[in-house]
Amino acid sequence: MAWEPPRARTASKSCWRPSGRARRKPMSSFPRWSRQATERKMHWWWRAATRSQIPAKSTSVARRLRSDVTKKRRSSSGVGTDFILALHLRVEVDAEEAEPEIPDLAEPTMQLTGHGAAVYACEFDPSGRLLASGSFDQRILLWEVGGECPNYNVLFGHKNAVIDLHWSKDSSRLVSCSADTTLAFWDTNAGKKIKTLKHHTNIINACAITQRGPDIIASASDDSSVRLWDPRQRLPISSFEMDYQATAVAISESGEMVFAGGVDGVIVAQDARKQGEVFRLEGHSDIITGLSLNPMGSHLLSNACDHTLRSWDVRPFCAGYRMEKIFRGHRHGSDRNLLKCAWSRDGEQVACGSADRVVRVFDEPSAMELYALPGHRGTVNDVAFHPKTNILVSASSDKTLFIGLLE
Repeated sequence: MAWEPPRARTASKSCWRPSGRARRKPMSSFPRWSRQATERKMHWWWRAATRSQIPAKSTSVARRLRSDVTKKRRSSSGVGTDFILALHLRVEVDAEEAEPEIPDLAEPTMQLTGHGAAVYACEFDPSGRLLASGSFDQRILLWEVGGECPNYNVLFGHKNAVIDLHWSKDSSRLVSCSADTTLAFWDTNAGKKIKTLKHHTNIINACAITQRGPDIIASASDDSSVRLWDPRQRLPISSFEMDYQATAVAISESGEMVFAGGVDGVIVAQDARKQGEVFRLEGHSDIITGLSLNPMGSHLLSNACDHTLRSWDVRPFCAGYRMEKIFRGHRHGSDRNLLKCAWSRDGEQVACGSADRVVRVFDEPSAMELYALPGHRGTVNDVAFHPKTNILVSASSDKTLFIGLLE
């Protein structure tokens, strides 16, 4: 049958009446929306589909359904069918967007080379598409996650070893700290340094950045201080004095709480708003080398030179002793490197660096060791879990990184 052009419609106050066909039900039979609201929502989704305003990953869905929507609009099936079809489009688009993007690595385990000296820090960005690593060679390398994991940019600017680094919440910024006593705030899209933060008088051992609200940076230094920074300002916005050198730091998602550890093995919790100490976590008998908050912000993981990894309950109204679990198996060497630790995306696993060249992964609820991953030829200084899937990356003093998929 040959295609016929759509027949004209005449709108009335109570219904849409297609010419030459039976009268449709009045809009009063659709109690959840009015005709104007229906037309407005349908118009927005139709405009988004025709102008490609739907995200790129969902355009295929829009193209696939666009012809069906067109046919329905040309027919005389009424407003209800059109709006329901538009809702189906929206539901399918949202469902596809909700699926995490899983990087497709060329090999199950890959070695990344490019640094000219020991690699001290590594971290995935919040989207899981990028990876950053910092080294004693004073450089920060940026990698794509997927395929052969190519190195796509190099950040220069520090005058000494890059000891720690972290991504901002939108993946467009990166903060790093160095033995040159400065912090650097980078634009990763342009590959340029935005700002250099100077106020510490000794080596900066660790840094952290908030993941909600404005960017607030925390830094821990050998000058026995922990400082908070707003990248838009030149001087620190707050400072806490420690009893001894500060070697590790972690900050809550919104920046309300700051946790710092030092060479005395004590972790101090500070309220950033009241600028006062809230509580202390005592149990380690040697230098705190790494701190990490779980994704919920309820528990803190600490790594120390006493060869233990400990989990602490840091919720405000915790009753009794805050230490919950002790993980054993990793080792610290005579070089006293600041070995870090990390949580998985669901908080069910923890991992840490080790001087025995093995990456240790533990089950958090049972404190049992799940994996002992060999391959490095030097101390494993840092580890990081992928934010979307079971991929782990490790950085070592052998100048390389290993990235692989956990079963």
